[in-house]
Parts: sequence; C-alpha cells; structure tokens
Amino acid sequence: LWNANRAKFDVQRVYFARSTDEAASFSDPVDVSAAPTGANNAFPALVARGAGDVRIAWMDDRNGFDSGGGDPDARWNVYERQSDDGGATWTGEAQLSRYASGYTYKLAAPEDGFLQPYGDYFELDVNSAGETVAVWGEGNSYVGPGNVWFAKEQ
Repeated sequence: LWNANRAKFDVQRVYFARSTDEAASFSDPVDVSAAPTGANNAFPALVARGAGDVRIAWMDDRNGFDSGGGDPDARWNVYERQSDDGGATWTGEAQLSRYASGYTYKLAAPEDGFLQPYGDYFELDVNSAGETVAVWGEGNSYVGPGNVWFAKEQ
C-alpha cells in the first residue's frame, strides 16, 4: 500500500498490490480510493492478520481539494476499507474522521473535514475484538497546532 502520482506534479492516489507467491511477484497496482479525480490521497496505513484479513486506511481531500499553502477550503478526512481475501476484493469505504465542535481546524460546512493532516502520524491496527482502530493527526496546518485523534470501527 502506497501513495504516488502517475505524472509529475499530479495529485497522489493510494495504490495496493498483492502477492500470492511469497513476494516473488505482485499484482498490478489497484487504486483503492473511491475519491474523485483531483483528490489528494496521503498517509496510507495497512494492517494484516491471518487468513487474508487486510485493512487499509488513508487521508484524502475529496470534500474540498487542497491547493496547498494553507488553503482554507481544504477538507481532509480519514477513510478505511477491509478485505477478507488478501486484497483481491474490498468492502466499501468507511469514513473514520468526524466533525467535532470546538476545534478551529474541523469544519462542518460547506463540507465536513479538517484543514490539514498534522504531521505524518498515522497508525492502524486490529484490537483483540477484531475491530479496526486508527490514530492520526489533524490540525490547522502540517506543523500545527493540532491534535491526535482515535477512531474504532463501528
């Protein structure tokens, strides 16, 4: 799982490739984000456990494309998908981040989202109940101020 662009200076997407022969070869990359063309995708995270269980998450700005430089119209959110067959097929996306009042960088209108990923802090895991858990940073800018947020699969 990685984020990359296909052309110089283009926005980045999130791609996944799988191996069924102990990493001797890999499938062609698949764009796993349902965000529309033009959305930036960043900070992918992956966790896997036995029997083909793979979970992925990333941030993207589909609710307000981020043009850079502290764009006040940027709207980033965190999304997650799961696979029970080693990444051959995926569930629909689930949005993990949510609007919460009282934070200058979290906005509800015209679309919900946060202004910027806060650093490159992003972790994904599976707890003992088999639920996906994620931790990430979000804030007013890449350097803050901001906070670290936690979400658990619903």
